[in-house]
Amino acid sequence: MNFFEENDQPQQRVGTIERLRDFALICFDKFLAERDGRPQISDVEKICSEYLSVGEVETILKENCQCNTDGFYGVGGGTVEEANKNMETLMTALMQRILSNVISGGVRDGWLDCAFDSEKNDFCFKITDKGKEIVERSEYNADS
Repeated sequence: MNFFEENDQPQQRVGTIERLRDFALICFDKFLAERDGRPQISDVEKICSEYLSVGEVETILKENCQCNTDGFYGVGGGTVEEANKNMETLMTALMQRILSNVISGGVRDGWLDCAFDSEKNDFCFKITDKGKEIVERSEYNADS
C-alpha cells in the first residue's frame, strides 16, 4: 500500500491518534472481512476500545516515529519509497498489537486455550469448546 505518492510537492498527512487507531482497526477488519467473505463492521467504535487503545497507539508511535518539540509525531523519509516503507512499518506494528489484543481477548473470554511450548519458545493456541460454539452460532459461518 502506498501512503505517499511521487510528485514534486512535499506531502503532509495530519491526524489525531484516535483517527490513526480507527484507521488501523478498519484496515484490520477489512483484511479479516475479505478473508472470511463477510461484510466489514460498519461501526468502528464497537471494536476500538477493546482491541487497540489510544495509549497503545501512542506507545507504538513513540517506538516507530520521530516526535518534535510540540509533541507531534512524524513518519517520513528522504524518498517517497522510504516514507512508504516507514509508514508500512508503523501500520505493521499497529496490526500486530491488534492481533495480540484479539488473541488475548479470546483467551480471557475462554474462546482459546493458551500454552507455552518451551521447545519452540513460543505460545500455542487452541480453540475451546466455547470458542467452537461461538463459531457455530456466527452469522458469518460459511456452513449456515
